[in-house]
Amino acid sequence: MRLNKSTKIISDRVILVPYRIQHVPKYHKWMENELLREQTASERLSLDEEYAMQQTWLHDENKSMIGDANLYLRNDEDQDAPILIGEVGLMVADNAFRGKGLGKEIALCLIRYGKRLHTKFFLMEFLTDFLTIFVEKS
Repeated sequence: MRLNKSTKIISDRVILVPYRIQHVPKYHKWMENELLREQTASERLSLDEEYAMQQTWLHDENKSMIGDANLYLRNDEDQDAPILIGEVGLMVADNAFRGKGLGKEIALCLIRYGKRLHTKFFLMEFLTDFLTIFVEKS
């Protein structure tokens, strides 16, 4: 996340910013919900552990955490030329904001951002379904 620690992605409906220390208490409250932890394959953490986790995200070169929307980037070295692959993960934790198309909006924002970084393929996981989205390089 260090590469984009000041990045702000703005669309008509959402603003995505890096996971900052002031976000930890709200995120921790969300993750007290057993169903959310199950859906995201997350372990229950103490508040101190969550603050420590936020710091690992802040200083990790390979992660982009935007709220609880993530764009993991990796090079696929199995090709003739390395191809950058992005894996999108997101969670709309607050029930009041579900079912309004915000997850789709966030995913599209992350894909547009990934394309700016020359990401060739994107993967997304939807609870039990797995979908691969192929994005042409613009």
